[in-house]
Amino acid sequence: MRVNGVVPGYVQTEKHYRDDDFKSREKQRQLPLKAYATPYEIGGAVAFLCSERSKQINGAIIDCTGGTLV
Repeated sequence: MRVNGVVPGYVQTEKHYRDDDFKSREKQRQLPLKAYATPYEIGGAVAFLCSERSKQINGAIIDCTGGTLV
């Protein structure tokens, strides 16, 4: 059995961090990559960890925060 984790950062959804919200745009400018993640991008990390290509990865935590944990 393998156990891994994904740490998402700020993820833009319909309800959170919309482009039409002033506070969201201000927060986005403060992020290291100047962009929110999309659910698709976070899902890519999860899909990789679920695939056979990651069968030698165990006990890992994948940082998908766009640099906010650095």
